[in-house]
Amino acid sequence: MALGRRAAKAPYALLKSDYEAGGEVARVPIARGRTHIVFPARDAEGVQPASVMLADLARGQWKADTDHLDGDEWPDTRQVSDKFKLLQIIRTFADTGLPTHARAINELENGIWEFKHGVKRMSFYETDGNGSVFKTTQIRAVNESPRGEQAKYWWIPQFAPQIRVGFCFAKDGKTAGADNISECERVRKEDLDYDRAA
Repeated sequence: MALGRRAAKAPYALLKSDYEAGGEVARVPIARGRTHIVFPARDAEGVQPASVMLADLARGQWKADTDHLDGDEWPDTRQVSDKFKLLQIIRTFADTGLPTHARAINELENGIWEFKHGVKRMSFYETDGNGSVFKTTQIRAVNESPRGEQAKYWWIPQFAPQIRVGFCFAKDGKTAGADNISECERVRKEDLDYDRAA
C-alpha cells in the first residue's frame, strides 16, 4: 500500500494490527501529520465509534448532541460545521502535536484525553499499535515541560506517534461524567485487546 509523499515522512509505519486477514486495511486514518497518525479505535464488535460519530455529524444526525434542542429539526445542519471543526482540531494535532487552541484538547483520566468542540467530545489515547497502553498525563509544572518554558502549550505532553480516537460523547455537565469515562476505558481496552490478538 503506497502511503504517499507526505505520509512516507511521518514517524510511523502501518503495523500488522492495521490489516485484516487477506491484507485489507482495517483502519482508515482520520488524520496523518508530521508528528502523529490518528486512527479510529474499534470496540469488541468491530464498531469504530469515532467513524460513526463523524458520519452522523456529516448527515446532521448525531442524536447524542446536547446542543440539539427539543423541537429543532433533523437533520441538524450545525452538526456538519461541527464535524469540520473537530477534524481541523485532530488534523492540527496530527501535524504539530499541539491543539489549535488551549481548550481544544483536555486530559480526562488514566491516560485518556479528549478532542473537544463545544459539547462534542472524542476521547483519544496513544498506543504503539501492538496493544500497549500508555498513560501519559498533563505536565503540571512549566519547568518539567519537554517543550520548554517559553512554549505556548507547555502543559501538553509529547504523545506516541500513533493516536486512537475512541468513545465519543456529548458533555452535559461540568465534567465528562463517570459513565462516559467508563465507556472511554471500555473502548480502549477492547481496541488494544484486538491489537494484541492480531
